[in-house]
Amino acid sequence: RPVLARAARLRGRITLDEAILDDGGALLVRVFENAPSEFDGISYGDAPLHLTGEGGLRLASGRIVLNGQNDFLGGVTVETADLIVASPTGLGTGDVVVRGGSMTLREPAIADSAALSIVEDLPEGALRLDFEGRNLVRVLQIGDTVHHCGTWGGPESDAMFVDPVFSGPGVLELAA
Repeated sequence: RPVLARAARLRGRITLDEAILDDGGALLVRVFENAPSEFDGISYGDAPLHLTGEGGLRLASGRIVLNGQNDFLGGVTVETADLIVASPTGLGTGDVVVRGGSMTLREPAIADSAALSIVEDLPEGALRLDFEGRNLVRVLQIGDTVHHCGTWGGPESDAMFVDPVFSGPGVLELAA
């Protein structure tokens, strides 16, 4: 069932359960263009948000930072948001889908049991792997093509396969 919050500040520990999830099992997060960048002297995104539970996240708009100790299972879908992941557990343990917007990984944060799926027409550099080293991922899907092995990254990386959707020095290593 839809839940509408006129204004909310997510903070602390949030359990992604049926009471706050949409019909797809996700918490819809939308940051409005006129939303303030800080409240009561604290910048949004600076305080860790810890997410747990069976549900997932659907990020619809705005700049969103995931920097908490998260263990939620339902995955993350980026629709048009600019997602910054600043902790190794920021994305929880589920699959990651990028349909639009951008995603920056400041640390390897995709769970090794997760799949990463991205649409084929994302702009160059939309997935910034802004870390040194490798992030082990179960499978990578770009458009309709599913990849099960090899290393993937942007032109600045030492990946075996380079795709312009990626940028930064980090590498995705697919677990065959």
